[in-house]
Amino acid sequence: MKTTRFAKLLVSTVFLVLAISTLAIASSKSGSEKLYIVEFRGEPDEVQLEALRLRGMMIVDHYDSDKYWVRAETGTTAAAIPFIKKISNPEISDKITLPLAVSTAMTKPSDKVTATVLFFDGISYRQASSLISSMGGVVLDKQMLYGDRLTVELPAGSVAKTALSDSVRIIEAGPREKITLNMRSAKASNVVAARSNFGLYGSGVVGGIWDGGAVGNHPDLEGRIIRGEKSKVSDHATHVAGTIVGSGALRPSAEGMAPLASLVSFDFKGDVPSEMASAVRDYGISFSNNSWSYSNGWSYHYILKLWIWWGDFYFGHYSSESAAYDKLVYDDDLVILFAAGNDRGEKGPTDYSLKYLDIAKARGDDTPHPADGPYRSIDVTGSAKNVITVGAVKQNGRMSSFSSWGPTKDGRIKPEISTVGTQVLSTLPDGKYDSWSGTSMATPGVSGAVALLFEQYRNDIGRDPSAAEIRALLAVTAKDIGKKGPDYSCGFGLMDINSAAQLVADSTQSGIIIRDAVRKAKTHRSKSYSFEIAKGTKHLKVALAWIDPPAQPNAKKALVNDLNLRLRRDSGVEELPWILDPSKPKALATKGNNDVDNIELIEVHNPGGGKWTIEVNAERINKSNKQKFALVVFTDNGINGKVTEVKNTN
Repeated sequence: MKTTRFAKLLVSTVFLVLAISTLAIASSKSGSEKLYIVEFRGEPDEVQLEALRLRGMMIVDHYDSDKYWVRAETGTTAAAIPFIKKISNPEISDKITLPLAVSTAMTKPSDKVTATVLFFDGISYRQASSLISSMGGVVLDKQMLYGDRLTVELPAGSVAKTALSDSVRIIEAGPREKITLNMRSAKASNVVAARSNFGLYGSGVVGGIWDGGAVGNHPDLEGRIIRGEKSKVSDHATHVAGTIVGSGALRPSAEGMAPLASLVSFDFKGDVPSEMASAVRDYGISFSNNSWSYSNGWSYHYILKLWIWWGDFYFGHYSSESAAYDKLVYDDDLVILFAAGNDRGEKGPTDYSLKYLDIAKARGDDTPHPADGPYRSIDVTGSAKNVITVGAVKQNGRMSSFSSWGPTKDGRIKPEISTVGTQVLSTLPDGKYDSWSGTSMATPGVSGAVALLFEQYRNDIGRDPSAAEIRALLAVTAKDIGKKGPDYSCGFGLMDINSAAQLVADSTQSGIIIRDAVRKAKTHRSKSYSFEIAKGTKHLKVALAWIDPPAQPNAKKALVNDLNLRLRRDSGVEELPWILDPSKPKALATKGNNDVDNIELIEVHNPGGGKWTIEVNAERINKSNKQKFALVVFTDNGINGKVTEVKNTN
């Protein structure tokens, strides 16, 4: 309790001191235009946006909920603008994350702190470098990182002044240590059935693997590994690669999920999102496997032989790196998969009289820190909206002892999907094999399955699936395990790739996979589709997924464009999607309006026969003029005829 009071007092003091320094700086700031946070009375429509432009007010980007970053003349107020609720200057807490604020307060003003600065779109490397230099800092990157970011060293006393710049969106604490996620299936995920039924082996599909080093040589991987960069061979990377594309040449029981697919191998050093974007262009990768994350919470250092406390701020946090991965999926439609992590249950030393290393130093004393999880134990990589975060279960489908759980800080479902991640047999360098456990071992199982879906799309439909389609297919076909409905431990359930492949095959005749879009214009904000199911149908599921624009880091809610899914019987009875309550993470899922996730799932047991109508409505489109989406219908008994669009007569 002493620690909690100290932490709250410290945080309040930190932001008060920074706010005072900000006011002093702001009073000397000159210029006819500045950056504001403008809160609207609901989503601004096209007429209101045009009215702002005529007033010389330019929306820079979405901030959070009804708030936007806006450039306007100095002194602009909300008076005489009826659709604006409030115009305010950014506060220092809007522009600096808590860990950096704390470390800055505990550092001499002249001493340097390492930070990541996120700039607004359009700021060049030269402009950003000039700003950092003028603040007495040094830029540590040779070019802009993906997503308009730079790693810098700044005097602690200059952090607030740098954050005040109108070119800066937010400043975070500097990079953290990256780690692989092993602890030291194909049958459970129905991959074997998918091969037998549809002849899927991943032929012609190329993926990317980012790991602790390069994939090593092994007969099972021969001819299908491309070195994207020079790096030291990694046992972990080789094991992960074998699960995705291993041929089983020397040991058939170690055959990977997609034995005819290929992988481009990279290490996870440097600017990973930028490397992924380049790999899409240079190698044509369709998916990216990431069995790594950052040190967080408690971890044991086997060389130093002591526990390390890294702090728990980043569990479930939406950071500038989360936004970078969301931007990459949004821009390039790349399917990105991240391991959920193995942090759940890490307790640190049992005897706190023993020495342990406190890296975070955010609490200010040596009071014992809490154990990791069980809930809210997924790092920033897995907390991105548009990536597929993978949890690990045992061979029998029960939850593993280590797999990290959601929710994110804003209550989103994480992980999305689970598969086997214990005692997974795969390749090691120089022709060796071993069985490892971890979400590192589960994630490549899903990546390999994604490769199979790409192959089937190309064979049956003649195109690649969108990232939204992959997300919807995995969610709608997942086998419910654990608690009824989705949950924060297993996500939507255990991956069932055979059922997903069956839907792709059926869609060519039935239209049960839909790609469409809603628009910001009032007359195009909804889409409807009708279909009919046969009597005796026991199970009906409909999934909606969309790739959401990147959000403001540290926002209270990461969802930018909010779509609603509804399913109506011919009688008019309405079915709602599953929702979870982040304040009660153990509770069962209920039905209601989902305003946090960009995957929505409606499930109806024993629906009987008859006509149904699906409605997709745009509750909010805060970025762009339209939002693309994917819709998938699944039943245990197929549908009669074809899913057809109901034309809007408005």
